[in-house]
Amino acid sequence: MPMTKISAPRHLEKDKVRALAAAVQDGLVNTCNVPPNDLFQLISRFDADDMILDPHFGGVNRSRDACVVEVIFLEGARMRKSERCFAMSQTRLLALDLGPMTS
Repeated sequence: MPMTKISAPRHLEKDKVRALAAAVQDGLVNTCNVPPNDLFQLISRFDADDMILDPHFGGVNRSRDACVVEVIFLEGARMRKSERCFAMSQTRLLALDLGPMTS
């Protein structure tokens, strides 16, 4: 049972944040054998001044819509599974025009 924490700017539409949460859960289900109903997500909203994110770190251009996603696995979860989950979530978010993500 991984725990997902999503930090999103307050101005970002609720539907976009929900799509992000669904993409991460889908990645966990399809790559880490997490049951679909094993859903533990905390979504926090922040004012723009409270999200201090480098807009160009790692060669990625981040807009003011940038979110932070943390997935906390229980001890023993393999790194390969978390990397596959990240890649799958990234692909889905790009399709929704919500990417790119950086690790």
